[in-house]
Amino acid sequence: MKAKILANGLNSIVVKNPSSDVVSLQLWVSCGSVCEADKEYGVSHFIEHLLFKGTEKHGVGEVAREVESLGGDLNAFTAKEYTCYYITLSSMHMEKGLSILKDLVFCPTFIQEEIDSEREVIVEEIRRYQDMPGSVASDNFFDIHFKDHPYSRPILGYEKIIRTITRDEIKGYYSKFYTPSNCILIVCGNVDTVDKTFGVIDKTFGDLRTAERTKCSVSEVRPKTNKSCKVQTMDVNELNIVFGFPIPGLMHEDIPALDVLGIVLGQGDSSRLVKTLRVEQGIVTYISSYAYTPKYGGAFNISFSLDGSSGKSESRIKSILSSIYEEMEKLKNNINMDEIEKAKTILLSDKVYEREKVEGLASKLGHLISTTGGVEFEKQYFDGLRKIQKSDIISMLDKYMDTSKVSISAVVPKQEKIDDRSLAKIFDESFKLSGVVSSAVKEESKAYESRSSVVDSITADNDYDFSSNIIVEAPKIIKHPSGARIIVRKMSATPLVSMKILMPGGVLYENGSNQGISNLMARTLTFGADDLSFSDLANIIDSTASSLNSFSGRNSIGLSIDVMKPFFMDILSAASKILLKPNFKQEYFDNEKKIIEDEIRASEDNLGQYSKQLLLKTMYKEHPYRFEILGTIDNVRKFKRSDVMDFYKMLLSPERMIFSVVGDFDEQKLLSWVDDTISKIGQDSGPLPVVKEEPAQTDNRIARFKKESKQAHIFIAYKTCGLRSNDKYALSLLDAILGGQSGRLFLDLRDKQSLAYTVAPVELYGPDTGYFGAYIASENSKIDKAIDEIRKQISRIKRESISDDEMERAKNFIIGRHAISMQSFSEQSTTMGFDEMFGNGYDSMFAYSRDILAVTANDIKLVANKYFKDGAENIAVVSG
Repeated sequence: MKAKILANGLNSIVVKNPSSDVVSLQLWVSCGSVCEADKEYGVSHFIEHLLFKGTEKHGVGEVAREVESLGGDLNAFTAKEYTCYYITLSSMHMEKGLSILKDLVFCPTFIQEEIDSEREVIVEEIRRYQDMPGSVASDNFFDIHFKDHPYSRPILGYEKIIRTITRDEIKGYYSKFYTPSNCILIVCGNVDTVDKTFGVIDKTFGDLRTAERTKCSVSEVRPKTNKSCKVQTMDVNELNIVFGFPIPGLMHEDIPALDVLGIVLGQGDSSRLVKTLRVEQGIVTYISSYAYTPKYGGAFNISFSLDGSSGKSESRIKSILSSIYEEMEKLKNNINMDEIEKAKTILLSDKVYEREKVEGLASKLGHLISTTGGVEFEKQYFDGLRKIQKSDIISMLDKYMDTSKVSISAVVPKQEKIDDRSLAKIFDESFKLSGVVSSAVKEESKAYESRSSVVDSITADNDYDFSSNIIVEAPKIIKHPSGARIIVRKMSATPLVSMKILMPGGVLYENGSNQGISNLMARTLTFGADDLSFSDLANIIDSTASSLNSFSGRNSIGLSIDVMKPFFMDILSAASKILLKPNFKQEYFDNEKKIIEDEIRASEDNLGQYSKQLLLKTMYKEHPYRFEILGTIDNVRKFKRSDVMDFYKMLLSPERMIFSVVGDFDEQKLLSWVDDTISKIGQDSGPLPVVKEEPAQTDNRIARFKKESKQAHIFIAYKTCGLRSNDKYALSLLDAILGGQSGRLFLDLRDKQSLAYTVAPVELYGPDTGYFGAYIASENSKIDKAIDEIRKQISRIKRESISDDEMERAKNFIIGRHAISMQSFSEQSTTMGFDEMFGNGYDSMFAYSRDILAVTANDIKLVANKYFKDGAENIAVVSG
């Protein structure tokens, strides 16, 4: 990594990373919502939108069109303290990308008509978040915890200000902060040389006018002196509660210890709160703890959710808060170094995982420099982290967990009789840290300490230098005598391994009487195996900063593994026990059933996801895709442990198994493990259930669900083909034509008509069937208009030929996005595994560009007319 400040003050950072032919270009502006004055709340985010609405060299939508025509990804985000604009694209287009990024950020036109149009889009975005109970609880927490400080305000701003702020006020704010000396440019990826890249940066940005840097005048968060509580009712079935205590800002010496405390308490299955409240007691559907640490003051937060459909949740909240209190007391009295070293391993591992994708590393550097002024803070942070002992964690509990200064926010169902005062009283009665510290000490173990030392050794490079001596082998497939297939690809860019173990399964093989069994099986598969208890497995996974998850989807089940190279064989040892002898321990099994019941009741609260499931029920009358992944409450209640074990044994068959592995690993050790594991499975699993075919659709179908909301969620879709059909390539290109920031849906329905903040094509492909359509979230009064406009777009595709320019943009866009996504070892192992499973061949991803380039405009028109038939339309609407 090298840095250079241009004559005009632009701080430029270049990191050469030759692991893929991709480069991320990110421009960080040191202003966010904390910089805003009273009458301009939301203007930082508003400007982020407006920079895409025309520049000196590009008309409305042309920046996105140009980037996507180069196969690039373009976007932006606004935070409390900064705003970031980024382009990720092929390294060969770096110079062009930098030119586009300069024009986007520094040369906007702020056309009045576009400002007025974008107001409606942002209002729709605000409404979207106001329908999300978790977001509402979080925003309300910020409001009371950071009262009168800029951190208290939502980044999106307020509808009244967005509707009334003037062009001159927007331009004035922009001119004050959007200067080269107030910006950081990050270039990360496979650049030619660092010096040549600085030359291109100077050539591109050097002519920008030098201007005095305007810094935000932001004060430290004032010390909190009182308890505060805010309760909001919504038309929901689940309660969401966030409470937290004041802590210092990012650069304080206590932050590493507070981060460790957050992990030990409530991050990962082995953490105390997750293990006790979520897995063992089953009294929450979700729980987490973390240190929120912006620059000027933060909060140590604990958040959880629980079912509230009964209308009698007060006693359950008391029980949960009491359990949290008890776990914090136990921690103060009996913490051990194993837990601390495990947390250190997780925090240190970020330096490994962030290097897998160039945009991830660039984002980390941008955040670090924007908030701390340089990368030196990282060394200071890790030096502090390495020194943490038990007494430091106990000190954090004593020093900061002051219940007289707690902030409590809750979103509760309308039927609940809970208000601000009653929730504060519940907290007082349930949560009383005693401050008594026991002298009891657990016997120490060196296991986790050695693991954190291993991670420390492979993250010792503080200069972000990457070796050019990288191994990238072509993938190959190995056929096991049992019929299992092993796909391997050696890549040494980062010391990581991603592995997917796949089998046919999931919703596709369920019926009306057992729908939901795949989900229950996957959720309980890793709760202990053979001689490993749930705690043993959770500790192995968390102490190696690994991911080992069982999953069940619509067409498959399996295990997903992401792990650092030194711990690969440790995780494989655990994975073999899970595959061969899962315990499905009764107490965990019963608790998970209760949690799934709560989640089913709460599923209506996620309006977008609920409308998607409503679409599937509308579209499919016989095929299993009509079933809900979670199942039904009646089914879940009746499932026995033996039912799930029998279902798993039926699916577990070596001849149907696929092992897909990408990364830095020892192939011979992997093959020996596969051979040993498969030899213990046995062969007699029997055939898979027969899947019911869906009869041809002969009528238009529409389903509506009424729920109090600020937005309507609408799906319009048609049944299409399965994964084995070549029609999917034409449909994928159609997705690119309609989607993206330069796609037809975005430009017409969002940019021109301001109908929605979110509008996008949607597609799903199974082995034998799929669907294609569009999703839009729009204001309730615009439902008919939104449906009509999507129908017009579909009709246009059927009638008109797509231009050569649009075809070229779409092809470059989809091929470029594919290349960007394939930086990830996990994405590669997933893609190759599923391509092999569904009959397309493990190496078909390498022919993807060829198959896309072969599609013609006439192919798309033919496919559209083949599937988008009158009398075969499916519409699902969830609205107020």
